[in-house]
Amino acid sequence: MSKPQPFVVPAGVTFQITDAGVVIENEGDIVLHTNFGRSLTRIVSTAGSVTIHAPVDGGAVHAAGDVALHGDARATSVEAGGNVTVTGAATVGTVTAGGNVTVGGAASIDTLSATGNVQVSGDATSQRIDVGGDIGIEGGVSGGSVRAGGTLRVSGAFKADTVHGHTIRLEGASITARGIQGAHAVHIGAAKIQVDAIIAPEVHVDPATNGRATVVECHNDLGPNAVKGGFRLADYAEMFGDPTSFLAERGLAPIGAA
Repeated sequence: MSKPQPFVVPAGVTFQITDAGVVIENEGDIVLHTNFGRSLTRIVSTAGSVTIHAPVDGGAVHAAGDVALHGDARATSVEAGGNVTVTGAATVGTVTAGGNVTVGGAASIDTLSATGNVQVSGDATSQRIDVGGDIGIEGGVSGGSVRAGGTLRVSGAFKADTVHGHTIRLEGASITARGIQGAHAVHIGAAKIQVDAIIAPEVHVDPATNGRATVVECHNDLGPNAVKGGFRLADYAEMFGDPTSFLAERGLAPIGAA
């Protein structure tokens, strides 16, 4: 019979279990294999990482290093100087990471900010996603603004306000947005689209794409498609006047502008 593991609380650790929840603050790593049957009100490692092998339902999980949550996670905020990993679904108010963010299920995150890459295996709902690297979402997207310093790829239905990225690949059956801007290229799959403006040096539209895109500004020929509108900015200016305010209201700028 194996010897039971000791329960050891090192000196300098703040450790509280109350009816309101669990509070643990430690300078080094924190590793939990239980949530003590309570809400995790505050789990903080000021110089190490946090790993929780149990469902998280609580307030704040912060670490100077990585945060790894093995299971579903519900929290007010998750912050890491390094990577954030959630193996299940994530319902979080704010996620901030100095590295990558990986969510194994669906993600409902009000504000997501990461220096590295973001990968979500399910649907993603967010009011603001701002990522320095690539974004890959295997499901659909519903939210406000999405910005990727690298490639943005969404496999499912897409609905957002403004979208920015170096290369944008939207592959779902429906795409709704006020503005889409790619620093290099925008690729639209065989989808029904409702978009005010698409701006990129290269815009590639599947021949089966249909719907409406009022403005499509690019340097290449779109080829055959069933999209209504598709005015270049010069055409828009002739018909409706200066497009500057039209673009600004949608968070967009002409190709090559800062």
